[in-house]
Amino acid sequence: MSTNVTPEMLTMIYQFTALGVSIILAGGGIGFAIGCGVVCGKTMECYTRLPDTRATLMMDMFVFTGFVSNFPFIVLAFGSWFLFANPFVDTLKAAADALVNEISLAQ
Repeated sequence: MSTNVTPEMLTMIYQFTALGVSIILAGGGIGFAIGCGVVCGKTMECYTRLPDTRATLMMDMFVFTGFVSNFPFIVLAFGSWFLFANPFVDTLKAAADALVNEISLAQ
């Protein structure tokens, strides 16, 4: 017996995966923007209270901003994995095969 995976099913999986990846990428960009804004804002707030610690605060700000700036690239890597090496297609095919085997054993 052949599996009943239609092209429409595969198209739906790719459409929903693309939608999910776009939401993930948007969240990564928004998270980066909020993170940089918070780090820079708190640095300026501390600098206005303690002006003599400017060098230390600026160094810490640049280090933490560097850490935060890696987040969108990590999100991009996971999104690309879901988009180009889609694990859901293989799961659909395995589920369809299991369903066909179960139906053939029941008969």
